[in-house]
Amino acid sequence: MAAAKFVVALLLPVGFAAFIPSGNVPHEAGISKPVLRRLRTQEQPKVLAATSKTSARKSGLRDDVPEAIEAWHDSGSAVQSGLLAADMLKLTQGITAEAFLAQLHAIVDPDPTRFVSRKGNGVAAANIKTSMEKLGLQTEMQALGFNAALTQYAMGPEQQSHLSGNVLGYLKGTDKADELVIVACHYDSVNWVDISGPAPGVDDNGSGVALMLMLAKALTQGAAKPRRSVLFVSFQAEEEGLVGSKKFAELFASGGNGPSRFGKPVGAIVADEVAWPGKTEAMRKVIFETKGRGADVVVDTLAHASQEQCSAGFKDCVGGFVVNYKGFGSDHIPMLDVGIPAVLLIERDNMYHADTWGHSAEDNFKHIDPAFGAATTRLALQAVAALANPK
Repeated sequence: MAAAKFVVALLLPVGFAAFIPSGNVPHEAGISKPVLRRLRTQEQPKVLAATSKTSARKSGLRDDVPEAIEAWHDSGSAVQSGLLAADMLKLTQGITAEAFLAQLHAIVDPDPTRFVSRKGNGVAAANIKTSMEKLGLQTEMQALGFNAALTQYAMGPEQQSHLSGNVLGYLKGTDKADELVIVACHYDSVNWVDISGPAPGVDDNGSGVALMLMLAKALTQGAAKPRRSVLFVSFQAEEEGLVGSKKFAELFASGGNGPSRFGKPVGAIVADEVAWPGKTEAMRKVIFETKGRGADVVVDTLAHASQEQCSAGFKDCVGGFVVNYKGFGSDHIPMLDVGIPAVLLIERDNMYHADTWGHSAEDNFKHIDPAFGAATTRLALQAVAALANPK
């Protein structure tokens, strides 16, 4: 089915109004996030008939790309943290279920949708930037420029010139400031079932934004600054084909000024869907996803952090993890493509969430567990703190 045409009002710096006739759904409507991620990595564009979230899986669109889950085997590449156990415990104690839920509401509640062509998208970007500024981070909005992938949403050059970009918050390190750790997520949401309807995107990806901001708060308010610099990034337009992360990766491609401005990346963690614990207790786990073995330093550091969190006395912790070394189609991929050791942190049962509630108005607070979101955030903080403070 040909992509539908939409009438979208001009974006304004403080937000914009949009009118999209009900029922005009893009060709990707209803397809679960894992399927969409795979399709968008193909060189040739796919034109698909609109279908339900579940029938997309049943039709075999994922048959050629099974999620290549395997057990972790320690390669010995984990960074040994220079922080004392007592200091690490103090950093993570403020990350509770209540705090995670409050942060998540602050992201989701201001507007019913963060879809790229709606005013809530710009509101979210502005709120994230303000939050970073209040923490004392050096902030900027990285413009995306014109992107052909966004034209199907009636966003020509003029409209795109007003579109919010990637939100960056930089914390300069101390004696190793020329080395960089990246903590990333995407802030946009989508409802492919009814593109003009609500798209709360609580799990996808309000949860990732909450994790990123909570890490920024912990590391800026800690007793001492990290040795390595840390760059907190919230990407724009992930749902339309990794638009923001591809633009960000240009900073660290050959000839880019990212290393001179921020430092040479030693590791990146991307949080996308981190608050759904799964259907059963056995699924209360996460996946560390990358491509190849070039990011073993991040995978191993995350694995050690997970083990340490579950033995640190917290009532709730992530119940385990698996790895995927054949990752595809999320914001870690553009970074991996330019040589940044990047890992996607995602809930183990993400496919069930995507097929059942994802990319619709049903991705709401009923289908997440703040305690699991907090546990995932503590895991990420322990890993990032180690990467940023090597012994």
